[in-house]
Amino acid sequence: MNIDNVKERFSSYLKAKGHRITNERLLVLESLCNNESHIDAENLFIKMRGRGLKVSRATVYNTLQLLLQSNLIKRSHFGESHHHYEPFLGGRQHHHLVCASCGKVVEFSSELLNRIQSDICDKHKFKFTGSAFQITGVCRECSEGK
Repeated sequence: MNIDNVKERFSSYLKAKGHRITNERLLVLESLCNNESHIDAENLFIKMRGRGLKVSRATVYNTLQLLLQSNLIKRSHFGESHHHYEPFLGGRQHHHLVCASCGKVVEFSSELLNRIQSDICDKHKFKFTGSAFQITGVCRECSEGK
């Protein structure tokens, strides 16, 4: 999905919920979508300010909440005191490997896990809307002492 379509979906959500559509909110969405990996709110704010964008810390945090409510992003917790965010634009279901040493996050997909989730939901007459599967361990670089 291209960024213009995502902005349109977010704008429609904001309008439907009675929120203002501001350039700053759209910049937060765009910055998050252009980020290469999971990012926490504080680092997103720092990155945006580093690019010369005029946005407040409060706007970043509040916009992330609105994006969560609109189902355009996902929030993950990797054992730290804060959350990480990534776009959720109807893409492939994926899971995470998290290095307990350096904090690196690796995304992976598994048809086997997807089938297991589906079977469990079917067995319990449960409508699947999403899941979060995470494996914590030590990445190769850290285990080899690099």
